[in-house]
Amino acid sequence: MNIHIITVGKLKEKYLKEMQDEYMKRLSRFTKINVIELKEEELKDENHANVLKAKDIEGERILESIEKINDTNKIIYLLCINGKMYNTLEFKDEINKNMLNGKSTMVFVIGGSYGLSDEVINYTKNHISFSCAIFLTLINKFKNDFSVIFVL
Repeated sequence: MNIHIITVGKLKEKYLKEMQDEYMKRLSRFTKINVIELKEEELKDENHANVLKAKDIEGERILESIEKINDTNKIIYLLCINGKMYNTLEFKDEINKNMLNGKSTMVFVIGGSYGLSDEVINYTKNHISFSCAIFLTLINKFKNDFSVIFVL
């Protein structure tokens, strides 16, 4: 199985980057993992129109990155607020189901500070939310440089 994590924005804090690198090193013994960090749009004025424009620009980058993953058997998961919550066993079953159905690559998409564009949200029906499931630890970047560690 191959895992691609597409995220908008980069970690700035050294200790969080070190922690992310350690988890990636541990996971690399079991699977090929690739983290794709995309540029986050910076807004001086966060009015509604500017936020929508930023989400659309980031969304184009996300979709381009998804298309560059050259595997017709990929399954794409968006991490978003209104996604389905899995516990550990449910998510394990979801992964096993995908593997049995020939899905050899999993792509996780994490939006930027302003969320995901409508185009990205409508790209796939596989929406997952933060939950207590434990599969892979990622670092997610939120607005105002607050960092949250979450577990899929």
